[in-house]
Amino acid sequence: MDELLAEFIAETRETLEKISSDLVAWEAEPSNRARLDEIFRFVHTVKGSCGFLDLPRLEKLSHCTEDLLQRFRSGEREPSHDLVSAILAVVDRITQLVDRLDAGESIDDGDDDDLLKALSSGGYATPKNGICRPHQSTSAASTPAARSIRVPVALLDQLMGGVSDLVLARNELSRQLRGVAPSPALEGAFDRLSQRIAEIRDGVTWTRMQRIESLFAAVPRLVRDLSEQLGKEVSLKIDGEDVELDREMIEVLRDPLTHAVRNALDHGIESPEQRREAGKQAAGTLELSARQSGNQIEITIRDDGAGIDTARIAERAVGAGVVSSEQMERLGEQARLDLIFQPGLSTVERASEISGRGVGMDVVRANVERIGGVISIASEPGSGTTLTLSVPLTLTIIPALIVGVEEHLFALPRLAVDEIIAADKQAVSIEAVGDTETVVIRTERLPLVRARDVVECPDATSDMPKAGAGIVMILSLGRARRFALLVSHVHDHEELVVKPAAPMLMNSGVFAGTALPDNGRPLLLLDAAGIAARGKLLPLLASGPLPETGELRLFRLSDGDCVCAYAFEGQADAVRFPADYRRASRPGKAAGVGVVDGVPVELLDAHFLIAGTVQPLAGSRRARCRIAADDEGWAQALLGPLVELAGYDVVYGGETDDEPADLLLIADDTAECGEGSDDVLYLTDSRDAGPGRLYRYDREGIFDALRERLRGAGGR
Repeated sequence: MDELLAEFIAETRETLEKISSDLVAWEAEPSNRARLDEIFRFVHTVKGSCGFLDLPRLEKLSHCTEDLLQRFRSGEREPSHDLVSAILAVVDRITQLVDRLDAGESIDDGDDDDLLKALSSGGYATPKNGICRPHQSTSAASTPAARSIRVPVALLDQLMGGVSDLVLARNELSRQLRGVAPSPALEGAFDRLSQRIAEIRDGVTWTRMQRIESLFAAVPRLVRDLSEQLGKEVSLKIDGEDVELDREMIEVLRDPLTHAVRNALDHGIESPEQRREAGKQAAGTLELSARQSGNQIEITIRDDGAGIDTARIAERAVGAGVVSSEQMERLGEQARLDLIFQPGLSTVERASEISGRGVGMDVVRANVERIGGVISIASEPGSGTTLTLSVPLTLTIIPALIVGVEEHLFALPRLAVDEIIAADKQAVSIEAVGDTETVVIRTERLPLVRARDVVECPDATSDMPKAGAGIVMILSLGRARRFALLVSHVHDHEELVVKPAAPMLMNSGVFAGTALPDNGRPLLLLDAAGIAARGKLLPLLASGPLPETGELRLFRLSDGDCVCAYAFEGQADAVRFPADYRRASRPGKAAGVGVVDGVPVELLDAHFLIAGTVQPLAGSRRARCRIAADDEGWAQALLGPLVELAGYDVVYGGETDDEPADLLLIADDTAECGEGSDDVLYLTDSRDAGPGRLYRYDREGIFDALRERLRGAGGR
């Protein structure tokens, strides 16, 4: 019975999500009888399952819904916006009850009279100007569903592991056969075996694939509800629902897609009055599309709203200290637009209940890059905004390049590589800038990262490359995030089965997983986004004007957490400074003056210089957040990763070690809320959190609060 109940819960969740999507589509096209019949069959199936499993409350709700749908089919009742809203409310109630079943709770208690009355009278009225008009294929509802069975993903993973072992065994057999006398019959049998193993691997891989329709299914209902809350008219167009994507990839993309849709409706598409004043139609348009291009999937979210005001972004970025006024003047239009991905940067004046305190696009980008994808944004003032997510076809098999670093081999996702150039080409020039290097390719200057330094090859040297001494790979994580990676050589292109690496390797920020190529030699997959985040620019200080040309001598000053550079002229020498030097009367660049070899010498105050240049060292200690929660499993699985994404190192439980935490995050309703201290943040189970507390599932609100505390603590 437990297995039947688990099967019912899984099927009902999928069914209800499909019902919501189809109801919104049918509301816009009531004449589509095929879609109405499909909705009716879905509800009828749910009702029958509830009766078999003895779930009377769920059975009554589905029965009354089925009765109303039958009246629509027979023509006894005419559909209306309020009646559809009532059916959607019943769908929400059934979803809540199914969630309770899944949690092992009882659902016998409860009163559903309000919903049952709404089904008979249409009492769920909503604002008339909030309309979502989905545009979907009329033939979709009449397409017969393919027969299928449910298989646990863990079993598919186990099968994939077995197929990988088969590949290794085939490769070993191939090596053994090279040492025996040629035999046409034996070679033919081996070729057939290899072909069948390849077919099995492809088959197991595709069993993990799922139509992207399941990702898009919740969007029509989301758009309908949000347009009502915002008082906007929105026409939704969906294309590419038949594109297939790895089911794990679909789960990872749910939050970024939902966030992007919320932003488009809340901040992008204008109100009907504003659109009329701008000479547009009162109803805005939101287009959601997916297409497969080679071994990647491209998802596009496009609206015809007001677009993004880059001047406003620039003003907010300078005000938030993201960039300086001088740096902003040198940024082009696209670079200013890409600032929207900076943490905590928003162009809205006030927090919104729909999309949070800001656009939160840094979280969206982090989620997309975590699965090896790339996100880009384009906007035209007055015409709208387009957000494009390019992600690998699957999380388990990705196209990759095999690269050599000294005598070691690594894999690099092909999606991140824009161009490959030999280092000895005349168009390539590598130049040293202080302790770092840049590469000039044609007219573009890019930061250069040596792969041997990243992976810390034991025989790496610091010599500048000579002619023919490497391959420069141009990597791109978006229009404004390009850098060059210098490797020893590039071997081949191959589709690799990728699995997670050990936690210690994954946490290094250099590796994205492990791969097993056909030759049986394990590889580490390099993380392009992690490598790009390793380089830092240093603030440069000087007591006078700097020369426009020539070399510059620098002191590199550090207090352990922060670092800056101080320019000087002439030679540097190490001397003993007198302990009885005369100290300065007030804080400044000079801590005092002493006499060295009969000459007065100023002593620089390194801490004073660093105080105005808060720039953490790569690899230095980040701010620490201690999480004290009533449910430590939930805290480690869901809350901890969010806190790390905000810029903290995370520890759990009480104060048991010597190093204190910079922030205490308490997720326990029994804890007494203090006076709003800057180093304590309280979470609660209630949506009406009240002063001093945040709702524990408000991801955006928690993330914004964490970033504000981090900036207040010095920007670490």
